[in-house]
Amino acid sequence: MKRENIFNVFLIILPILDLLTSLSSRFFPNVISLGMIIKGLVIILSVIYVLFYSVSKHRKNTLLFYFSLLVYFISYFLFKMDLLSIDYLTSEINYLFKFSYFPILFFFAINYYDSYGFNKTKTKGIILLSLILYILLISIPTILNINFNSYSNSLYAGSVGWYYSANEVSTILLL
Repeated sequence: MKRENIFNVFLIILPILDLLTSLSSRFFPNVISLGMIIKGLVIILSVIYVLFYSVSKHRKNTLLFYFSLLVYFISYFLFKMDLLSIDYLTSEINYLFKFSYFPILFFFAINYYDSYGFNKTKTKGIILLSLILYILLISIPTILNINFNSYSNSLYAGSVGWYYSANEVSTILLL
């Protein structure tokens, strides 16, 4: 399979991985989900690619960003004394993965596409398909009334489909 195809397949299954992660976070808040494991591996592979294989002109800026993110994570854990509880630590690691996942993947994609090029039309189609999957996973549960509300207060109630939170849905749709 070509390199571009591997990345495109990943972009297509991303809504499903996000759904698995969201449902796992909702029903098993202190357990690392399959989606988080796969996303963690993707983060590791993305960083390894940029560190050792990228020949992109954006590599230095990406490494600076990755280093800044690492310093932030280390500082966060050093100054957060509440993390002595394993349950709290697990949930914080989940949040940090969610926080860093899209930026790390974005910088990886910049390096990857700069190094290997890409078919703009095909990539636009893949991203559109991924967006349609996200929208379906939000709207179909809402239409069928098997969705989760965005807020517990009925005055502000909205739907997040099967995703975890309104912030997560807005970030997904924004990206």
